[in-house]
Parts: sequence; C-alpha cells; structure tokens
Amino acid sequence: MTVPAMAVMHTPEPESGSGVLQVGDVVVDPAACLLWVRGRREPLVGKELALLTLLLSNAGRVVTTEEIEREVWNASPAPEKTIAAHILRLRRRVEVDPHRPTCIRTVRGMGYIFDLTDGYVAFARRCEEPLVADRDGAVP
Repeated sequence: MTVPAMAVMHTPEPESGSGVLQVGDVVVDPAACLLWVRGRREPLVGKELALLTLLLSNAGRVVTTEEIEREVWNASPAPEKTIAAHILRLRRRVEVDPHRPTCIRTVRGMGYIFDLTDGYVAFARRCEEPLVADRDGAVP
C-alpha cells in the first residue's frame, strides 16, 4: 500500500460541534471545507459547499430554488441549469447511484430536499410541513 493511500485511510472524521453537519452517513465540515461520505473524505468548496451545507441544514424540508439563489448565489438569479448541474455534482459525491438519488431529491416546481427516509416518499407541503409516507408507503 502506498503512503498516500495509508494517509487517507487514517484520516480522522470530524469532531461533532463547531458547525459540523451530519445527516446519516453524510458529514460536512464547512470550516474545513471537507465532506465525509460513508467514511470517504473529499474536499468541498465554493458553491457545492454552500449548497450542500444549505441542504443539510434544512434536511427533511424542501429548499426552494429561490432560497438557493438567495443563500448560495447571494440573491443573483442563477440559471435553472446551473443549479441542476451543481446538484448533479453533489449527487455524484453523495449518492450510491447518482442516477437514482435517494438523498438529494428534486421536488418538481419547488426545489430540492435532502432526505433519508429509507425509501419512503417525503415531500413538503407549502415548504414547511413535511409529508411523510407511513410504513406501507401510503401518503396521508
């Protein structure tokens, strides 16, 4: 095994607190610009860092495209394809299968949600009240 590979294997995970966000096995340390996914560490910078931090901070709730523009693009209107491209890059880092996302989901006409409900349907009604499926998969 090479020295760089050993160094990566022994890289400690972030300590809780001090702004570290964790949802499931996805951990972001915004201060260190680092992402841990299933024990794998990667640098995360710029818009991807800001976007994933926003999604994790609001896990389980739809983050509207307007909120994304306001918080990530500093109120500048971002082209829809620009946001979608950043979401796709995050899915490639976070999802097991980026083409069948289970964590970062699109809510058509509204925005995006970071949700880990083990396959249950999770949407947001009026972007404030999560609507979660019951054990049988039915949505009330």
